[in-house]
Amino acid sequence: PWWNGCRALGHNEVFVLGSEKSRSFDSRYFGPVPTQNLIGRLVPLWTE
Repeated sequence: PWWNGCRALGHNEVFVLGSEKSRSFDSRYFGPVPTQNLIGRLVPLWTE
């Protein structure tokens, strides 16, 4: 399955994306995430 659609995010939603499109288990797969489900803060880490 994958996210298939287009809509505006709600005030309490985020769309989480990983950098490896083909291997990321992110919002392209399961859709927007409610902000109440967030448990931390993202710190970008560039390895290239």
